Amino acid sequence: MNRFKIRFFAILVVVKIILLFIGPAVYAEATGPPAVPTLSHNQWGGDLDGDYDLTWNLYYGNNATSWKLYEKMGAGDYVAIRSGILTDNTPHPQNGTVEIRGKTIAGTYTYYVELENTYGTSKSNTVSVIVGDQFGDILINGVDTHGLVNQFTINQGVNEFVLSFVGTASPNFKVETNNDYVLNCQVVNNNTLRLEGLNAGRAGLRITEQTTNVTRYVGVRVREQDGSLPGMPAYVSVGSVSEDTAGDLNFWRDFQPGDKNKRMDVRYIYINGGPINGWRKWTTVEGDRARVFIKESQKLGMIPFFVYYNIPDDGESYEIDLNHIQSISYMEAYYQDLKYFLEICRDTAGDDTVGIVFEPDFLGYMMQQSGKQPDQIMAQVSAAYSSGVLDASDPSFPNTVEGLVKSINYIVRKYYPAAFFGWQFNLWAYGGPGVPSNGLLHATETMGMAGGLQFIRDVAQQITDYYLRAGVASYGANFVSIDKYGLDGGALPGAAADPKNSTWFWNADLWNNYLEFVQVMHTRSNLPVILWQIPVGHINSSLAANPYTGGYFPDLDGSDRKYEDSAPVFFLGDTFKPGTSARFNYFRTNEWADPKISDNGVDTITWGSHMQEARDKGVISVLFGAGVNSSTDGVGSPPTDAYWWITKVQRYLMNPVPLSGAPQPTPTPTPVPTPTPTPTPTPTPTPGPTATPTPTPGSGYPLWDPNRIYVKGDRVLHKGKVWEAQWWTQGEEPGTTGQWGVWREVQDGGPTPTPTPTPTPTPTPTPTPTPTPGTSPTPSPTPTPTPGSGVQPWQAGVSYTQGILVSYQGYVYECIQSHTSLVGWEPPNVPALWRRL
Repeated sequence: MNRFKIRFFAILVVVKIILLFIGPAVYAEATGPPAVPTLSHNQWGGDLDGDYDLTWNLYYGNNATSWKLYEKMGAGDYVAIRSGILTDNTPHPQNGTVEIRGKTIAGTYTYYVELENTYGTSKSNTVSVIVGDQFGDILINGVDTHGLVNQFTINQGVNEFVLSFVGTASPNFKVETNNDYVLNCQVVNNNTLRLEGLNAGRAGLRITEQTTNVTRYVGVRVREQDGSLPGMPAYVSVGSVSEDTAGDLNFWRDFQPGDKNKRMDVRYIYINGGPINGWRKWTTVEGDRARVFIKESQKLGMIPFFVYYNIPDDGESYEIDLNHIQSISYMEAYYQDLKYFLEICRDTAGDDTVGIVFEPDFLGYMMQQSGKQPDQIMAQVSAAYSSGVLDASDPSFPNTVEGLVKSINYIVRKYYPAAFFGWQFNLWAYGGPGVPSNGLLHATETMGMAGGLQFIRDVAQQITDYYLRAGVASYGANFVSIDKYGLDGGALPGAAADPKNSTWFWNADLWNNYLEFVQVMHTRSNLPVILWQIPVGHINSSLAANPYTGGYFPDLDGSDRKYEDSAPVFFLGDTFKPGTSARFNYFRTNEWADPKISDNGVDTITWGSHMQEARDKGVISVLFGAGVNSSTDGVGSPPTDAYWWITKVQRYLMNPVPLSGAPQPTPTPTPVPTPTPTPTPTPTPTPGPTATPTPTPGSGYPLWDPNRIYVKGDRVLHKGKVWEAQWWTQGEEPGTTGQWGVWREVQDGGPTPTPTPTPTPTPTPTPTPTPTPGTSPTPSPTPTPTPGSGVQPWQAGVSYTQGILVSYQGYVYECIQSHTSLVGWEPPNVPALWRRL
């Protein structure tokens, strides 16, 4: 071994001995708050795509044991968006990288990192990243905290918000609204948005930065005075069909003062095409047809409504509907589609109002063509369970159409409790005898006013009762709905020239007949009515002032999408020159003696607005819109009616008809222009009457009667317990319908009144009616007790309460709605008030 090797080994031995005493390296723990980190990003130049990385570094010093990344959008507040745990290796470096992906809202995003240990915290520098474009979006401080909102909510009174915008050094903001009934708006101090909530409701805002012309639309909800959120408007509201096309959206975004404004309460769209290849596949992102529609409606201050129309798919008929509801695979897809749709509404709208009209024409086909009741038509309701939408914890619904309807209502309440929903009725659902070839409402033209109106009421009652038996009012449905016809009345061959012999081009008498039908729906269902798919074409030669030209509106020439109809003339009012003598005589016809219908005897007719009359019949909203592509369109850029309809709507909304003050629904006396004296009927023996249920001691409520119709809120005594009806029902025994059924036990039945005999009402003398010129009043025969009935005869001027029995013309009737009787309201004339036993 040479001298070099000996020296090397000696040094090695010494080093090992030293290491034995020193041991492994040990780093110290932090002795104070973390050192200050730096933060940087990797998005530079024209890279504005919303995908970038943020990197923080602590180069030396006290380490942290955790970190948080904070983000602020525009002038909003900082929010922690990421966090993590760290190991203390003081004084060595610490660092981390956070990937930010998919930012789609244009604007400036600002970040900082906060480090923390047991001694305290430290914050990095801030960095800003621009996303979208060189200007970014207009941001509302305190509102856009988590992103650009579609809508926000304020209290009544003055509210102020700071606006920010990165696209220019000195932004110049302007704000406008489409609904100055709900709020006033202005920009003060250059960048402060001042909103004064005037009334509960919704409005759209258009905020513009005038230097760059960047514009933002955002909706505002104004709370009720008690702080609750607004629901449907407190007046008879107006809605329109609308797609999310550029033409339709640009139409609604045209905020202008006065008659040229585009204010609207409701916007509706169809969710259709079936559950397999339908609506959810029509957009790049599945389901965006519904999702985007809600967002765009909210931005405009409108309530989104959907027409859910998926029992049919490509076509529509009784056979198609029946085949689909009896197919287990189709119905499994249907229930899953319904759940998917409801979850979109819930997740997108949040606590906002969303309306749903269910399955137009379906129950109409079942009633008209099946020859069966809803509980007799098979439907694969078991698919709700096999599809996973319902399970054993939910009610068990039968495999019938009744079970189908009730299961749909239940699913709505299970998956989207805030939904505002109802079912659509059909004028043509009745398939029995007597209906004129041109439609039910023409019955007054073939049977006379008295007979025709009675027939219309009877048919309306049969239709409504069929739908109620199907369960449309179950599980807290909010309304019932009815349309007119999907195409303008003047579109059918010959209808415009000869409306008298048309099916759908109606005069005012037929529209009043329509409201009579609507009232029966309202009183029988105990629910408000929404009119839907009401045409927008008007009667030509309108004399309404055209704010767009300073003259009159052009005529609808009868070409595609430019057809006449009378619906908006009846509801919104107009003065017009109908043209030929045949048209003049038809549209001036007024067998109803309607005071809002007048003419000059030569060539000009005026129809006043009938929104108040609609309200008095139970209507809360009128949704206008083309039902087929060739119909006249009141929406678009431009609309095919040259803005006549939207102008009329703006004039109505300046002074809308309030819902408060609407009278309790009672049928209008049948107008009889030329009454014929009615001979005194010969009394005939009748079967023994059904006795009025006697209150049982300890309850104060009548015994349950399987033959009686009950509506929501009615209470009965059955097997020693008090029960309350949750919706319309007949024949369903309390205590047998389960916890989800129509009857709910009332734990506190209220005080027990002392039963007293029902007093015989003292008839009030009936005033002699003032004869209508050209008519003679019908002498009223003196009623006499019906032999064998044991009940008092019906009298005018008497207050009748529900359950009271009377006799009339040899029959016994039960009062089904409390009211004070009037001449013309004899029991057979008003089935909404009396039921023949």
